[in-house]
Amino acid sequence: MTLLKTPLEQLVAADEGLRLMPYRCTSGVLTVGYGTAFPLTEQEAHLLLRHRLQGVLDQCERRFQWWSKLSPARQQVVASMGYQLGLNGLMGFKRMLAALERGD
Repeated sequence: MTLLKTPLEQLVAADEGLRLMPYRCTSGVLTVGYGTAFPLTEQEAHLLLRHRLQGVLDQCERRFQWWSKLSPARQQVVASMGYQLGLNGLMGFKRMLAALERGD
């Protein structure tokens, strides 16, 4: 499955290549992804945050059968922890997760 939808996206991706770790391009500019130069714009940072948060929410929905029973405020706290700590870090809070599962 490719996330590149349009011929233009595919062309630029093929020309630039994908680099998941920051590197210095031939001009010496710190770059990542498909030739995205740092610093990011505020809009790019917001899009990245939104995308990553959606991934955390999707993981929480799949991993925790009790997720949908949480209040929105509790979902936000758990999702925030999942974003900041990663899912593996969040899973280290065993007593908190058990209490949430019990509705405590």
